[in-house]
Amino acid sequence: MGLFDNKPKTSIKDFFQNFYDTMVFNPVIAGQDIKWSYIDAAYDSIVKRDKLFDSVDKDIFRKEMMAVRMEMVGLAFAHKIKSKSTY
Repeated sequence: MGLFDNKPKTSIKDFFQNFYDTMVFNPVIAGQDIKWSYIDAAYDSIVKRDKLFDSVDKDIFRKEMMAVRMEMVGLAFAHKIKSKSTY
């Protein structure tokens, strides 16, 4: 029996509440809030390649990327549920 063989019992609502609270809205690693670190790194990388991108408002970019991230999690979950229900 492996370490991850026993899956914890939780509701879908509780799972997503915990996921968004700890991984999207308030991700903390080693005591450091990294909420915007990945998005800011992506913004800076794009600006390095295309200086015109620097004219994009960073706050708007952050909000839009956060929305994309949330949507991707929801879509991945929907696809997983759909694939399980068709078998």
